[in-house]
Amino acid sequence: MNIEKEMLENCSLNKSALLDYGFIKCQELYKYSTKIMNNKFRVDLTIDSNGKITGKIFDLKNLEEYTNFRIKNFGSFLATVVEEYRKVLKSVIDTCYIKKFLLMIKLIEFIKILLTVTV
Repeated sequence: MNIEKEMLENCSLNKSALLDYGFIKCQELYKYSTKIMNNKFRVDLTIDSNGKITGKIFDLKNLEEYTNFRIKNFGSFLATVVEEYRKVLKSVIDTCYIKKFLLMIKLIEFIKILLTVTV
C-alpha cells in the first residue's frame, strides 16, 4: 500500500475545503504545491474527483522528480523526506477530508433531528 492510500483509509473528500486550503482546480483535478526541507524539495499533490491523492516530490537543486521517497527501506535522510511529505499529507487530510466514522456520526445526528421535527 502506498503512503497516500494508507493515510486516506476511511476518509471521504470534502471538496469545498480544497480551494480554501490552497488547491487550484484544473479541469476535474485539484492541484497543490508546497516546499519542504528548507525549500530544497517541492511537494506536488493532485486530487481527483473521487478523492484519490497522487503525490510527487521534486528536488529543486537538480530540477528533477525525487522518487526515492517510495522506497521501503531507507536511511535517515530519506526518512526525513518521507516524514516531511507525510506532514503535508496529514495537513491536507485533516483539513480537506472527513473520517468516515465522523461522517456516520453526523448522519446519525441529522436523522435524529429529522425524527424530532417529524414527530
